[in-house]
Amino acid sequence: LHKIVHEYLSNLYCNYWEPGVSHKSQHPKLSPMYNAAEAAGNKRLVAAVNFYKSQVDEKERLREEQEQRADGLANLAVVNKKLLDDYKKIQADFKLLEIKPSTHKQKDMAPEEFDRYRNLVSGSIDLATSAIINMRDMRDKRIDFKVGHNINIQKLFDGLYKKGKKEDVTFLFRDLNLRNKKKVPCQKMFHAWRIIQKWNIKYEAPFKNTQANKSLIALDEGGPTRHFIEEFCSQMGGLVVHVPIKADKLVSYLGVEAGWDVVVKDSGYEAKIQREAEVKVSGNKAKIQRNADPSTCKWWVKYYNDQRDEILERNKFTVKQYPVKLFNDVLKGDSESSSYFPVRDDHFETAMSIIDAYGPNFSLEELKEKAKCYYRAIGRVMLHILVDSEYTLSSTVMPELLRNVLLRRIQPQSPEYDQEDLVKHLAQIGERGVLDKAVKDKANFDHYGVEQEIINKFSKGETFLTIDVKEETQELKKSVQQHDLITADNFKSAFVHLYMLASRRISLENMLEGLTFDGELDIQRIFSAVPLQFVNKYAFDKPNYVVEEILKIIEPIYENDDEQLDESMLDDRKMFIEEVFKPTMKKLAEKSSAFLQDFLFFVTGSSIMPFLETSPDYRISIVFALLDNELCPVGRTCFKQLDIPLFHYGNDPDVFMEKLNISIVNGRSAGFGME
Repeated sequence: LHKIVHEYLSNLYCNYWEPGVSHKSQHPKLSPMYNAAEAAGNKRLVAAVNFYKSQVDEKERLREEQEQRADGLANLAVVNKKLLDDYKKIQADFKLLEIKPSTHKQKDMAPEEFDRYRNLVSGSIDLATSAIINMRDMRDKRIDFKVGHNINIQKLFDGLYKKGKKEDVTFLFRDLNLRNKKKVPCQKMFHAWRIIQKWNIKYEAPFKNTQANKSLIALDEGGPTRHFIEEFCSQMGGLVVHVPIKADKLVSYLGVEAGWDVVVKDSGYEAKIQREAEVKVSGNKAKIQRNADPSTCKWWVKYYNDQRDEILERNKFTVKQYPVKLFNDVLKGDSESSSYFPVRDDHFETAMSIIDAYGPNFSLEELKEKAKCYYRAIGRVMLHILVDSEYTLSSTVMPELLRNVLLRRIQPQSPEYDQEDLVKHLAQIGERGVLDKAVKDKANFDHYGVEQEIINKFSKGETFLTIDVKEETQELKKSVQQHDLITADNFKSAFVHLYMLASRRISLENMLEGLTFDGELDIQRIFSAVPLQFVNKYAFDKPNYVVEEILKIIEPIYENDDEQLDESMLDDRKMFIEEVFKPTMKKLAEKSSAFLQDFLFFVTGSSIMPFLETSPDYRISIVFALLDNELCPVGRTCFKQLDIPLFHYGNDPDVFMEKLNISIVNGRSAGFGME
């Protein structure tokens, strides 16, 4: 029995501590096997003690963290209350001091003036937006914003609009108030923080392979957001709202226009008509008869989910949706660049009269409501850009007339709007000769489509898009009628307001609602306190720039942190900048008018360049990086940085020009995340 028990215990404890090390009771005391077993036991004991100690320490850490969190929440409540009190005090001070809009004429401003205005505007915006963000304790929260790999703003807006009111993805379109089941607001501006907080632009995966996507998808540390802003600004003027067409509606005479959504028969593809139609067209429009000769009714069709174009005859596709434009074609006036201007309200009625022939699934009111949602979303994107000092709007998105009206609350009939400036601003949007032509032709208000109903409201002092200016509107009250002739006297006091603004209430009122959270964030009061010249340079880009201006913002970093260069190597790198880089930039700029824009895009993620007077810290770094000398330069858009190989192509200007050109051409065509 003793032998059986001994064998059983020996087998049971032969690997007690670890393989090959049994319990010490199975060996003679002080024998090698006994010592090994005792050492293993002590090791296990120490590990158990350490584990127990770590558990005690973790419990203590969690307790301290919980206490700190409780203290932090208590402090946050105090901070939030103080911020809100400060914000209300500033609002009260504005009213108490009766701050009037700045009437500074357009003139050269000293650098210290720019600094003073910049501090005033940025400080006021930070205070106003902090009150909204801190109420939800979202100071460090970034909002994920998913876009296609090749950003399509139309497709993005359409997709978000269709998703309804899901707060995590449709904050551009949803009601920002928190509502209960009875649809009564219980907390105003509950979702507003999502618009003014930083966005994390996330590109959709280009491939199904997850591992491949990780190396191709860009992380947003600045560059992708700048790229999104540039695409929004460049595509905004082409945005439309689509009206669905009944599929079974038959028409014998169909007008097909570029941009229309169509369904290609027997293919399952959705597509879009291209401008290059093989028919005689008026503008970009053509009318095609059902039984027309096939050679006259072929259209270029571009597929949404396929990288190809195809020529199709009219009987190969059917119209799916009718696009209704939100903006006029780009207006090329006398300014440095072109500007978008919203369509008139009657444009939607005209479009609906055309759509009626196709049997739409929409009513006119539904069309207007959808347009309002899109305009409000546009205003919210603009607000997001305006409140972040790192980014700038393109000058194309808003002509100076609308900058005064929407951002500064100064209307044409206001005494603060200088007559000379008004004429210049009208010229910028192609309306230079409107007064001379109206007087010469003896035109009346009705001739320019000004409705009597709008005139009546204006005559009663109800001016458009005005807030807290009742006394001013009473002074400006004029008695005008539809049949009145347009004169030099009523041109500024009534005509411009009625012709350019009151006829566009759908667009301008809803863009303003998006820009100001329907008056809750009074950004107009902030911008009205500074001259228009400052607003132009603070909020909008420099429309045209030359190579010397680009070279001015270049900041070479000759020595990296982990390098110790002798004087000859430093001189060699300086020689590269002065004798290779700068001359190459000038030569490439002379060869191509688009080179500077493409260079900025490659290095910063956007060809939008701010004015240096209001963005003095805007710089592009050149870093001599650990790259093979055969590789092309690398653009790091999040840091606005251009990486050059350590040996910088042996200071050969021809090699550098070739490598830089390859980088820029491929960077523009491939987009983010592609090498």
